[in-house]
This record gives sequence, structure tokens and C-alpha cells, in this order.
Amino acid sequence: LRLRERRSPTPAIAVLFAIAVLLPAYGYWRIHQFRHLESTRSMNVAIIQPNIPLGGDSNPHSSDALNPFHTLADLSAAFLAGHPNVDLVVWPETPLRITCQGDRGTRPQFTALLARFRVPLLINCVQPAPGGGDYNSQLLLTPDGRTTVYHKLKLFPFAEYLPGESHFPVLRQIFPSISRYVPAREPVVFHIGSHPGVFMA
Repeated sequence: LRLRERRSPTPAIAVLFAIAVLLPAYGYWRIHQFRHLESTRSMNVAIIQPNIPLGGDSNPHSSDALNPFHTLADLSAAFLAGHPNVDLVVWPETPLRITCQGDRGTRPQFTALLARFRVPLLINCVQPAPGGGDYNSQLLLTPDGRTTVYHKLKLFPFAEYLPGESHFPVLRQIFPSISRYVPAREPVVFHIGSHPGVFMA
């Protein structure tokens, strides 16, 4: 005959009870910390997210009604006209391809938007990398004319780059539409008024 030892469920119940109590308590404590920071250091960010088809026109100078650049500019102006307390306007990644150096078509419109509302603007742009390929970048434009650029560190595979392409170039023939972005190596600190921020992606 084998005697089976019956273990008490008390330790397991105690652990579950401790987790059920400690996790909410820790969450409440952390939220209280952020609420304190919110009262002393906060900023109002307007994120402009248009409903643009993925197949939309990527030329910022196009007169297409679905052109992302005109859509984003119009939405930004309309929102800022009714919300003067915004500290930063953020544009998302879109099919639009804007060069970080700017060009004659887009930079004057950015300048006009910044001059009218006096609000920094964070946009997605493309910048050639020294070793070939492009950086997927974020460009901060400020009303006083300063610019700061951040190049993305962590790229999304099979969207922003093609894994294994350097060893198997034939993959590019199979997946020709995948972007050729290359990762950067250093993070960048953006200063928006008295608010510093670091992009980690």
C-alpha cells in the first residue's frame, strides 16, 4: 500500500491572496506618482490620425484628394484653430514620403503652419543613410526655426526591412515592395519647451 501525502493548500492560497492584494496596491501607488507628476509637468499633445488608404498617393505635391500631406495639414490647422493650448502636434507614419531636408513644396507649408499657430510639429520623414538605404526618421520642427531629427533604431521586419537580404539577395525579387530602411545606433533627446523626451523605437 502506498500512502499519499496530502499537502495543505494554505501556502498556495496565501500566495494568490498576496498577489491579488499587492499588485493592485502597487498599481495604485504608481498611478498616484504619475498624478503628482501630471500636476507639475504635463503637456498637451495633438495626434493627427487621418483615414487614408494604404494605397494613397505618396507624392506630397499631388492634387489627389487622398493625398496625405494636404489631409494632415488641413486637419492640423482645423484642430489648432479651436485648441490654442496644444504644446505639440504629432503626425503619424503614412504612405507620404517627405525628405527630412525638406523641399520647395513641403517646407513652406510647414513654415506657414508653424508661424500661424506657434506650435512645434513632429513629422515622419526619410533621410538617406551614409552607407546606403534610408533612415525612417522623426523630424521636430519648432516655430523658432530649430529642427531636430531622430532616426529609428528598431525596424519592423518584412515592412521596413527585409531580413536576410544581405545573405540572400534573391529575396528582394520575391518581396520587391518591402522598404529598404536601415537602423540608426544612437537615441536622440527632443526638447519641447521644458519637456525633454527620448524616442526608443
